Amino acid sequence: MTFNQTNLTAVFAAILLTVGMWASTVTTPAMTYASAAVAVAPVVA
Repeated sequence: MTFNQTNLTAVFAAILLTVGMWASTVTTPAMTYASAAVAVAPVVA
């Protein structure tokens, strides 16, 4: 299979978009949990 530059760019953009969407889906709850843990930690300690 041969890719021309346009196909390669489109594939790369699709991969980046997929990774970005996955990362935001994973990161948002993690950051919420982390900020909650940081807020609660001084109270518990």
